[in-house]
Formats: sequence, C-alpha cells, structure tokens
Amino acid sequence: MDPHELIDLIYQIPSDPEAWEQFAKTLIKILDVSYVHIQAIDFTYNVLSYSHGVGALTQEFYAQAELDYLHFPASADPRWPVFLNPERQGWYQCHSHVSEDFVQSSDLYQHILLPIGLRYVASHELIRDDKLCVFWSISTSAARKPLNANELKFLDQLTVHLKRMVSIQRHMYEFSAQSIAGYALIDKLPQPIMLLNLSGQAVHSNEAMQGVLAQERFISIQDESKLTQLIEPYARQLSEHFYHIEFLLRRSLSDQLFHERCIQMSNDRGEPVYLFLSLLATDQEKLVFGTRPLVMLTVYQPKEAAHYAQLYQIFDRFKTGVILLSENLQVFYQNAFAQRLLAQTELLGVSHNQLLKTSADVQGKLNNMLTSALQDAEKNEQHLILYSQAERDILTLQISAMDSSDLQRADHQMPKVIAVFFKQLNQKRELEAGYLKQLYQLTPSEIQICRLFANGLDLNEISEQANLTLSTVRTYLKQIYVKTHCTSQSELMKLLMSAMIE
Repeated sequence: MDPHELIDLIYQIPSDPEAWEQFAKTLIKILDVSYVHIQAIDFTYNVLSYSHGVGALTQEFYAQAELDYLHFPASADPRWPVFLNPERQGWYQCHSHVSEDFVQSSDLYQHILLPIGLRYVASHELIRDDKLCVFWSISTSAARKPLNANELKFLDQLTVHLKRMVSIQRHMYEFSAQSIAGYALIDKLPQPIMLLNLSGQAVHSNEAMQGVLAQERFISIQDESKLTQLIEPYARQLSEHFYHIEFLLRRSLSDQLFHERCIQMSNDRGEPVYLFLSLLATDQEKLVFGTRPLVMLTVYQPKEAAHYAQLYQIFDRFKTGVILLSENLQVFYQNAFAQRLLAQTELLGVSHNQLLKTSADVQGKLNNMLTSALQDAEKNEQHLILYSQAERDILTLQISAMDSSDLQRADHQMPKVIAVFFKQLNQKRELEAGYLKQLYQLTPSEIQICRLFANGLDLNEISEQANLTLSTVRTYLKQIYVKTHCTSQSELMKLLMSAMIE
C-alpha cells in the first residue's frame, strides 16, 4: 500500500473542499472499510463542533443514522468513555472491550450501527488538549472484521500528516455559531427542517425549509426578531408549546415532557400539512446542537404518491411511543420507542389479533375514544391516563385521527388512520397549581376541577368527588375554558398534561 497519493490529497484539503471526500473514498477503496469520519469536541463549550464523514452510502443515509443515534442515551454507547480516557494512548479500537454479546443485545448496534456497516471502529487523536479534541475514525463491518496491526501502521503514516493539516486549520474545528455539527447534519437531509430556540426564534433552516418559507404562507419568519410565525389558530398552539417546555425545563421536570408534538394544519390551498416538533434536550443532542435546548421543526406535506412509509421515517426518530391503527382498530405500526415501552409496561399492549389492549376496567373507555377519533372530523386530540394499582407506572396517551386525505395515493384513497402517542411517567403526578394560578388566574376551586379532570374523571365523577352539583361543575368548566383559551375538553386535557409534576 502506497500512502503518497493519500498524503498529497491531505495537503490539498485546506484549499480544496472536495479533497477530503476524495481522500476518504480512496482510503475506503484501498482498505475495504465502511466509513471514514473526522470529528471535533470543543471542551470549552462541551459541544461536538465538527463532524464530517464519508462512506459507501449517500450522505443523507448517514445523516439520518446520526440523528437516530442521538436518541440513545450516552450510556448506550460504551466506546466514548474509553476513547476519551486521558491515559489512553495510540489507536483506540472498540473490539478490545465491546463484546459480541453486548452488540447482540444492544439496540444501538442492532438498529443504527450494524445496518450501515459500522461494527468496528479505530480512532486516533489529531489534536488533544484542554480545549479541543479532534480525531479521525475508520469503521469496518462485521464481515470485514477490525483493522489489523499492519493496516494501523499504514494509517500511522497518514495520521502524521493529518495532524499537521488539522493544526493549520484549528479554527475550523473550534466551536462557533456557524460550525455546530447538528446544523451540518440537518443540511444533508431532504426534509424541510428548522431549528428554533425556546423563544420561538429561528436559529437555522436547511435548504428544503428555505424553499418552504419562500413558497408557502402557513409558516414565516419575522425579518428583525427572527420569530417563527404560523397562521392562526396554530400560532397560539406553537407559543404555548414553547412556554410549557421552558416552564418544565426550568423546574428540572423535562422527563415529563412529550419530546415530540404534531400540529396538524392546512396550507392556503386547503392541503394537509404536518408540523413535527422534536425537543433536542438529551446530553447527546446538546453535544451536537449546542448547550441550550432547541426544538427541531420538520414539515411534512403529503403528496399524492406519498403514503405510510414517509410517516414511518419521521415516527421512527421519535422518543415518544407512536402506534398507528387502521379503521378496524387493528395496530399496523409501532415505532421502536413504542415497542420498548410496551415491553416494559403491563398497562398497554397489543393482543394476538392486533388490537390495542389495557386493563378490563379501562378497555371500554379506550375503545370508545378510538372509535370517537374515527368519527371526529375536526381531528381533536383525546387524552387518557393509565395507572397501575400502586400508581408507580403511569402512561399518558394522546389519541387523534389522521385525515385520510393526508395519505392519498394516485390510484385509490387510503383509509383513515388513528395515531396514539404515549409516554411512560413512572410516578404519580399532580398539577402544578402555582403555574395554573400564575398563567391563567385560576381560582382554587377551578384548579380542583382541573386536577380531577386531569386524573381521568368525567364530569359526573368530578361532581361526586368534589361534592358539587353537575351544573356547578359545568359552570366552573366554562370559566376554565375562557381563562385558558380552550374550546374543548381535549384542548384542556392537552394543556393540563403539560402542567403535571411529581
């Protein structure tokens, strides 16, 4: 193996943006490896400040895999602490401590790494000091096996020159508002994506989103303030969503958030539009997108030829359980997060004939809500809270229908679909009375009605529990509607669920 061609390409990298990709592709061919990746961690800001990888697959494929990777906690990947150990020297190779038994039982490996040929990795620092760590990695598939000693010696000849090149361009790898790795990641994706801070200001938009902003009226960005605007009545939903996130994060209650939210709306041509809002607040997401939590807004506008597969790609990235049911109430899709939650809880499951099942005392109520969702032309969300007897296991469910026009095909009309979003809370929650009083000026009696309603009681049960007449309960409910700007029980339940605390 002659390294001279590769060394020449290394010194072209500072002046030729395409030289790195040519270098990586040549190395992939010479060593028969899967992926060549250069990354940087800025320790001052504790962010991944640079990430550029090249493999045999398209950039879009790897970018999607990286986004999926971020949904796993840092503890799911045992490679990081060993690689970052300051006492380690020379090449890091994961097979020295990541066993085959671990790989077989790891969702991270089975669903993210192995499908794109990233079983083994060898990494080496190019810069390592108190402020910055720049390193390059070469990954191989399970069939290819790890790099051997001779191959590592060959890479040592390249590493010397890569260190010089990186030192010359050190500023490129340090943190800046323009060099956050997550921005480059979403720029590689074809879906329209925008990053927003919790004030609703647009931080970054990829090229596809810029096209949507230029062509559509349902979403816009104010010139001076950079605030993101939706057409009414969805603008209020968006601002309240940001407020609730900020409120819970400031009180260290982020575990109670639905990290994903779906807003169903229409454009000015009457065509359906979905806005998927994903909170980027995990340690790994902060590492890639910056230290302050951001919201990733993805626009999905179904076309005639688009159907379930496009939605699957979005739902599979969710950190909230998603189950889709057909018109006969049979489950035909569960995202990976839903499958994990259902394996951990006895409160909700799928029967042998693919029906959604829960405890006998709640099954009738669940069935009624699913049937009601099919008949609801307004696509209002319904909410259900499932408790275990000891109240240590809690599931919160959001149920809504997806308009059949959203899932059309050219040759026939797709049937209506029910979407169930759910999350496990694990401990009994109560309403944050101070939050409701401060934001909506609710009285103690109104807060009591909200507390009972949020715990799944209907109006008759609230009347008995609160020792009030049914007409009094209805009067309180009307007053609550006015103060909270809600127009239905489903809207009120949605608002109250965002104000639940331990």
